[in-house]
Amino acid sequence: PVYIIFGTGWGMAEELIAATDALLPPIRGKSDFNHLSVRAAVGKQVATASSNLLTPEGLKQAVNDAYEMALMRAPDKDWAGLPEGPFTYPLRVDFYENTALLTPEERAKPLLEVFRLGGETYSAAGYLANSALTVIVANSHNVRAACNTTTAKFSVLYTGSDSSGYWEDFTRNYEGIDIMASARRALEKAKASANPKTDLPAGEYVTILED
Repeated sequence: PVYIIFGTGWGMAEELIAATDALLPPIRGKSDFNHLSVRAAVGKQVATASSNLLTPEGLKQAVNDAYEMALMRAPDKDWAGLPEGPFTYPLRVDFYENTALLTPEERAKPLLEVFRLGGETYSAAGYLANSALTVIVANSHNVRAACNTTTAKFSVLYTGSDSSGYWEDFTRNYEGIDIMASARRALEKAKASANPKTDLPAGEYVTILED
């Protein structure tokens, strides 16, 4: 068999990468990832454009693109307008270094325990992701805000022969996630929904989608 693995390769074991017959180098930008989203409002005509080119020319192009698209949009009767300033929010710092510095190996280790939890009966799929970012928000009505923060997200899905169970956690601080406890909740859902009734007559039923 021939395996073609797509993606950046981030988090893959070095042994796997070393065993490949061919490896394409990743396409990298000249600097860290940046993203700009511009919303333009002309009356109640509203449109959004985005760009990762943060040069003066790139910023100007994003603004012009949003403005030109807004002119072509039908008015949004529910548009309430942009927040009015002047108001400058203090810089909020909700940053956890332990979360920002998580390595692929540190993220993979607890996932191995999560995947083993299902045993032979339930297959498992999931991920543990981390990020560090700075978000800046401003508008033409003199509103200014900025936040420097981190994020950690855990997700797992257990699947059996006729049932499944899912759980997801999102937090600023990685230490706030009890990975194994969350995994057990997902597995309990999969077990509780096993052997579903398939012979129910048509009618109205009380349905609990989440506990």
